Amino acid sequence: EARVVRGWFNGRALIQEGDGVLLGCLAILVPLTGAVDKSKFRTCQQGSFCRRYREYVQKVEASRGSEFAHEVDPSSVQLSGHALVAKIRQVHDASVKPLALQLRFFKDAVKGHCGITRLLVNEEAPLHPRFQLREGDVVVKEQDLHPDAVTMQSLGGGETKLVSSAPGDCEVV
Repeated sequence: EARVVRGWFNGRALIQEGDGVLLGCLAILVPLTGAVDKSKFRTCQQGSFCRRYREYVQKVEASRGSEFAHEVDPSSVQLSGHALVAKIRQVHDASVKPLALQLRFFKDAVKGHCGITRLLVNEEAPLHPRFQLREGDVVVKEQDLHPDAVTMQSLGGGETKLVSSAPGDCEVV
């Protein structure tokens, strides 16, 4: 026989008559949730992506910021008006397919200053379409923005600077 226990919220019953069966079932089922067959799940050592990623992370961390896992391929950089396209490659493994980088620059709608940059990094040939935000959902539609033409300047030493044509001193190195 179950007793009625009154709770602190408006005097409603927490346990009512007949709930003893439900509590008994829960008492039996809760310990079974820990009985998962772990052999059906892979560990990091069994997955090639995880192993490769950990190797890169260890190399980068050991270099204390002097070494990177990825770099922009300088021969792939193309600038057309307000859009820059390039390839990002793995520094330590040439067999890994490069990623496609897109940077698009826009002027601020209020003052016409530089300041809006859209960045997209994706696989060059994805196995399946990747999720992308719909325009107008969270981000402003690109057709409602004013393109900001940028120019490329070589700084030497393999560095390139992108300079905005709009006021506001926006530069990307």
